[in-house]
Amino acid sequence: MYIPRADMLKVFEESLNKAVRRHRGLVGFLRNVEEVSIYGLTLRLKTSSREPLLYRILESLNQYAKERRTRIVIAFDEAQEMVKLRGLRLLPIIAYAYDKLRNITVILTGSQVGLLYRFLGVDNPGSPLYGRMATEIRLSNLERGDARRFLIEGFKQYGVEAPGELIEEALDVLDGNIGWLTYFGAHSVRYGATRDVLRRTVIEASKLALRELDNFLMIRPRATARRYILILLAAAEGANTWSRIKRFVELEEGARISDSILYNLIGNLLDAGFLERLDRTYRIPDPILKIALREKGRMLARRYR
Repeated sequence: MYIPRADMLKVFEESLNKAVRRHRGLVGFLRNVEEVSIYGLTLRLKTSSREPLLYRILESLNQYAKERRTRIVIAFDEAQEMVKLRGLRLLPIIAYAYDKLRNITVILTGSQVGLLYRFLGVDNPGSPLYGRMATEIRLSNLERGDARRFLIEGFKQYGVEAPGELIEEALDVLDGNIGWLTYFGAHSVRYGATRDVLRRTVIEASKLALRELDNFLMIRPRATARRYILILLAAAEGANTWSRIKRFVELEEGARISDSILYNLIGNLLDAGFLERLDRTYRIPDPILKIALREKGRMLARRYR
């Protein structure tokens, strides 16, 4: 599954239009970009344009920010997905902004750290971003005390009464995953803080977690996809060492798997964030995915036979 250049330009166009509506002065700075058509306060980008269009737009944005003594932030959420982009080389554009455009800051976020590093080429001398300094912020699961305070303060801001035992139950299920804690909090604000809402949160979150895993699997050969599921299922069911995972996969497949193949498969799951390594053991960092795999992992594996 690839991302066409035209789709990326469309997203960029929409973001520019949002910015223009908030900062009308931007229009004057973008008028000189030939590939940009302006209709009142609406911009249109020529989808046939390639990298030079984005360079010129960034230069115009930088000039706008410079004259106002401010900075413009350009953020890419789940930036590792840009590895699928075709027809547009994004990294040289980011490198150009880093080197030349002092009033533009680029922020890249990603939930799959290994894939994000691979996309950016942080260890690849051939990457346009290799050797450039960057500020890195890593967000890990909250400690139980911090997670408890996060929920309590959030409920307080919205005037929601949440029983202490419900909060503790939510922490047992959702661990310190701030995404799922927020998801539960949002549901509680809307429907009330109850055990039924927590159950609904887990059911809906499980569907989302399995959909993300399915997106990862769908571009793999069926046999390989099934092995990924079995590795994750092994970890979900407590087979958390290399040898136990290998034994689990071989028993499920009824055949031997080479160490090198298993090494690559586990490495890809680590890169994608579906697994993490602690000392000599492996675990699934997402508590919801772990629950979903325990309930539906074998059914999912059968789909990829």
